[in-house]
Amino acid sequence: MFKIIESPGPCQVRSVIRFLSARNLSAADSHRRICEVYGATALCEGKVRKWVRDFKAGRDAYRHSVFEQNTIVTLEGSDWTS
Repeated sequence: MFKIIESPGPCQVRSVIRFLSARNLSAADSHRRICEVYGATALCEGKVRKWVRDFKAGRDAYRHSVFEQNTIVTLEGSDWTS
């Protein structure tokens, strides 16, 4: 039996799913392994399936960039650059 890791961060669980997906484990097997370490309530199987699909489709970033070129130019001319 594994020691349960309490309150894993979302990026931590995503990293595990990405690793297991790269090892060609199914979403069901990945979910089972996640539950062994993080507990049964760590993540629902549907969310694991979604992330496995996304990783297999080539998507690996879950944070959206909020910066656009015009935002960066505006900030360079403000008092925040000094």
